[in-house]
Amino acid sequence: MVVHLDCERQMASYAGVGNISMFFGDREKVKWRSGDAGILGYRQIQVRQLRFTWEDGDILVLHTDGLRKEGVKRLIHHHHTPSDLANAIHAHQYSGMDDALVLVCSLHAQRAVQIEEETIRA
Repeated sequence: MVVHLDCERQMASYAGVGNISMFFGDREKVKWRSGDAGILGYRQIQVRQLRFTWEDGDILVLHTDGLRKEGVKRLIHHHHTPSDLANAIHAHQYSGMDDALVLVCSLHAQRAVQIEEETIRA
């Protein structure tokens, strides 16, 4: 998945292939998006570019399918820093069946984006 964050317009563009999920929003209203399902090289896939707007302080979470997406919204509501949220998603959502990556960003228009990630290899 590729995500481009335009801080001036507070707009994000994304496109992806594979089993990557994305959550974004504030702690009260979280939306879920996914890339186009599929495995590169297996069949031809039409990649779509999608866009969404974001507000200052919103959270962006990207994770691979080694982490279960059910329950991520609940964790977003209860963890306040990107680091705490990345650690909680890893601890509570890891399936144990695949490698896993979670990337958590706190989005801010006027300053650098804070990024935390946790990687697990099966």
